[in-house]
Amino acid sequence: VESVDLYPEMRKVVVTGNVDPDVLVLEVQKVKKKARILTRGASIPAKNLSTV
Repeated sequence: VESVDLYPEMRKVVVTGNVDPDVLVLEVQKVKKKARILTRGASIPAKNLSTV
């Protein structure tokens, strides 16, 4: 797998490269985990700003 791109707004995952289904599942989970961490990180400062 060369790259896995997650497009949450379109609920779509784009994968490039030769794909083994087992590898694909792992890669997608990794990307989802990363996306979840990013969105959580982004929401924290917004909350802090609103309480000030």
